[in-house]
Amino acid sequence: MNKKEILISKFEQLEIAIDDAKSEVSDAEKLYLDNYKERVIELHKKANNGNLPASNGGLLGILRAVSEYDSLSSIKSLYVAASQAERYYSIECKSWN
Repeated sequence: MNKKEILISKFEQLEIAIDDAKSEVSDAEKLYLDNYKERVIELHKKANNGNLPASNGGLLGILRAVSEYDSLSSIKSLYVAASQAERYYSIECKSWN
């Protein structure tokens, strides 16, 4: 697998973790997770169609979005999926070669 394929796989894992997390949160947080998932899906689409720029060491903001809520950051599967996608993009996707 190339870097884009790995990143896409990490986005897919994060989308699953978001759906799973909805069973553990309040209605307001479910709405937040719905919006968050839409953002992740947009990033997924950009990576899939080649429009996501290389990271140059930067971040996507997907871990921060989870960290803003204690109740979300305490959901281990969600936190791990977000951190893995963020870290992979930042460290491994400095270029797509």
